[in-house]
Amino acid sequence: GAAEISVTLWDKPDGTMGITTSAPSVAAGPVTFKVTNSSAMLIHEMVVVRLTPEQAAHPDALPYDATAREVEEEDVDGISEVAELDPGKGGELSVTLAAGSYELICNVAGHFMNGMRALLSVK
Repeated sequence: GAAEISVTLWDKPDGTMGITTSAPSVAAGPVTFKVTNSSAMLIHEMVVVRLTPEQAAHPDALPYDATAREVEEEDVDGISEVAELDPGKGGELSVTLAAGSYELICNVAGHFMNGMRALLSVK
């Protein structure tokens, strides 16, 4: 069966934001992400991005549009996503991941640079 990773998208009243995963790594193959937006007010999403070796060494260096305040998805190896989730809502994504480094990001404007990212190692 598929490996399962729980993902929580969160933010706090002080403006801090993040993505918490139930595991930092997973075996290559089918993976199901069970995603929950724990926010009381904000919409969040989860995009799975496969990192190049250079990006894995510098995950903050993903191509970023400072005007739009989001990662330029057309310039990264985006696998798939759980699109915008309303506060308190959840979604699920099943994908097959090859070995490598990945980053889970929220690409709602401003959220990535506010800390909504989590590294995932696939072995």
